[in-house]
This record gives sequence, structure tokens and C-alpha cells, in this order.
Amino acid sequence: MSAGGAVAAMRGRIIRAFAEMEAFDEAGAKSLDELNLRFYAHGMFTRMEQRGIIIKTNDDRYYLDKEYYDSRMRRLSIVRPIALFLLVVVIALIIVFNR
Repeated sequence: MSAGGAVAAMRGRIIRAFAEMEAFDEAGAKSLDELNLRFYAHGMFTRMEQRGIIIKTNDDRYYLDKEYYDSRMRRLSIVRPIALFLLVVVIALIIVFNR
């Protein structure tokens, strides 16, 4: 996996943890232990917090900005079919030109 792919996978893992726990506001905020993200508390998690994607409460719980999550899901719903189509085209071209 490329470095970019690893970063995307880590970001996706963090976002999924918040989504699965429905931690999208202060009332639903969770601790790192509840989110099972203690390992991710450095690096990517910190960058997401600095950018305002993850918000920390006064009692050291966290939640994910709902607008960011919604916009990410919209982008993925557009990007995934395009990526799949391009993959099929590339495979078809490989098959055609390797005959």
C-alpha cells in the first residue's frame, strides 16, 4: 500500500469509529478508549483535531464534525463508481493489448 493509501486508510478508520458510535456532537462525544482509538491519538488524529474535523470537549471526549462527515460521504458516493469504472476500463485495455 502506498503512503497515500495508508493515510487514507487510517483517516477512514478514525472516521468509521466516530460514525459507528454516532459521535457527531458534544452530547454523543466519546473517549478515545470508547472509540478504540487510543493507538491513533497521535499523528493523523491530532491533525484532524487541529483542522477542526475532530472536536475535543472539556472532559477529554471527542466527536466528529457532522458537516465534514456528510461531505465526505457525498464525495465517496461520487468517487467510488468512477474509480470502479476506470478500473474496469484499465483491466479491459490490459486484456485487449496483451493478446
